[in-house]
Amino acid sequence: MLDLLTFFGDIAGLPYCVVKMSPSFPQYKAGEDIDLFCYSVNDVAAKVVSWAKRYAAKGYGIKVSNVHKRQHVHVDLLLEGALNFRFDLYEAMPAYEKLMVKPALFESVLENAASAFFPMGEVQVEVKVPAPVDDLLIRYLEFAEWYDVRPDKIKHLDFIMERGDAQTRERMLQKLHHYTKLPPLFIPHECPFCRFTARLKKYLPG
Repeated sequence: MLDLLTFFGDIAGLPYCVVKMSPSFPQYKAGEDIDLFCYSVNDVAAKVVSWAKRYAAKGYGIKVSNVHKRQHVHVDLLLEGALNFRFDLYEAMPAYEKLMVKPALFESVLENAASAFFPMGEVQVEVKVPAPVDDLLIRYLEFAEWYDVRPDKIKHLDFIMERGDAQTRERMLQKLHHYTKLPPLFIPHECPFCRFTARLKKYLPG
């Protein structure tokens, strides 16, 4: 298994943010990935490749793929020809179809990133994660975009309901409305975004 914390020690000086972090991090199952926002996918991909080379002697291979306009890059670590772990790197917000997201949200998430600390031996390794409001917001966007074809994405709505307090959910909705709008072809009363936003509002005070 890869020691992911050593990688984050290597990029301590770079601006980045790990989004939608798994509760099991830094542990992972074969085939899983981690989503990382950054200002330069090239710089971070180079760091991943440099870090991953130390696992070559253990049979790991490296594959780098340009997914979208060189703003979205996969760095895959392969073991026996199969995906063991993927670094999913973004230099801009993902391309959503069900919501129109202002590009400025990306910088807001990065600039407001918070620190989480994980033990590695006798030291604590810092990993940059979204501020609580942004964490809920990104998870909501992911759910709204994929829920109808990826039932497993309900985990993000569950996370919002279980982890977010009423004040944080209210601030998340305010930021959601500021940075997003519906595509022109969406009919509001049929839009899942509207339905689930209404559901969230039921959990707010007052």
